[in-house]
Amino acid sequence: MLLTQLGSRYCSGSLINNALNDGRQLFLTAYHCASGDIDTDRIMFNYQSSVCALADQVDGPTTFTASGLINLAAYAQSDFSLYEVEDVIPDSYNAFLNGFSAVNTPATAMVGIHHPSGDIKKISFSNKTAVPDRWNVAEPGYYHWEVPSWDDGTTEPGSSGSPLFNEFKQIVGQLHGGAASCTNIAYDTYGAVWASWDQGTEKLQPFLDPRNTGTLQVDGIYLAEARRRTAAAKAL
Repeated sequence: MLLTQLGSRYCSGSLINNALNDGRQLFLTAYHCASGDIDTDRIMFNYQSSVCALADQVDGPTTFTASGLINLAAYAQSDFSLYEVEDVIPDSYNAFLNGFSAVNTPATAMVGIHHPSGDIKKISFSNKTAVPDRWNVAEPGYYHWEVPSWDDGTTEPGSSGSPLFNEFKQIVGQLHGGAASCTNIAYDTYGAVWASWDQGTEKLQPFLDPRNTGTLQVDGIYLAEARRRTAAAKAL
């Protein structure tokens, strides 16, 4: 979850892995979530209930935070912003660098993990196939994925910027907006990773595939494990 310097909750996002698996602290969210003071904002991790059943959920911890967001790249047409987290995220946070897919192929099942209305972490499921979509007629191409509707769960304001996962647990987009709510089981639209990869003046590719290997799909890894592997490789 993204927090202002004063603690107001306003958007969601995700740590994202890169092709080097080197533990770089990259954070993906929506372009429209970026505020003028986002460099002084914070990220809150692990804000989740210890139990899943809705009636039994309890408020999660609010102490797992990190500050210092350095802007790396952004593109309004696919609504993405990529940051690097300046604070060292402690291993005790058990943070996970999610994998991604920059392949322009519709997911056949989707999961969204987000913080609706600043609430504890929620998970939404759709068993439908993603549909290529445009946010508006000015968009150069179909740079978004539409979730036609959710089969279990939904999103709300505050979910913006949250990751959309394909059936391989890889991020394929971040939430731009839509008509879905608790009272309206409808569509959501996500800026597509494949479009953010190499479209526009600022791109994901130089940061998620820094050696330009052509890798378009990367699996996730725990941050602590990525650090351990990187340290071991440097010691050789």
